[in-house]
Amino acid sequence: MIKSHLMTTTLVGLALTVAMTAASADAKTFICKKGYSVAAPQGWTMDTSGLMGTDVIFFQSPVKGFATNINVVTVPAKAGETTAEVSSGTDAMLRNVLTSYHRISSKTVSVDHHQAVESQASYVQGQGRKLYMHQFSVLGKRSDFTFTLTCAPSLKANYDPAFAAMVRSIRVTGE
Repeated sequence: MIKSHLMTTTLVGLALTVAMTAASADAKTFICKKGYSVAAPQGWTMDTSGLMGTDVIFFQSPVKGFATNINVVTVPAKAGETTAEVSSGTDAMLRNVLTSYHRISSKTVSVDHHQAVESQASYVQGQGRKLYMHQFSVLGKRSDFTFTLTCAPSLKANYDPAFAAMVRSIRVTGE
């Protein structure tokens, strides 16, 4: 379960390297029937096509061939799964699928009164593109929700505030 969930999250970050046509997400709330809502970052484009198993992808215009993005995936919850298991499973899987993967940090946090794992990492995509990943995996009773920001490391300070605001807006609705 963790492998397929995280593989989708990882592949979305790798796949969003070209411009896509989608609706503008100016101050809109995305409501997912799978059990959550989240406020879109103002001015970001929203794609609800389901690309690579995502519920939604918010993205900026590509710069040097890469579109900074936030993607969200939902998977069925695994009964009794702990934040420590999610964290170690995520780390192990990402080490196997991402070139030069390096976990920067990981900690247990609360998102809308649900246990979650917040992690940050760096890795290399394709032919040497260094990327930064900031992720929140929210554990629910029926579903787990993972919100992932992917951008160039040099842009981290620009995008982390918008991502933090988005995470604060998350409401788990179907639990």
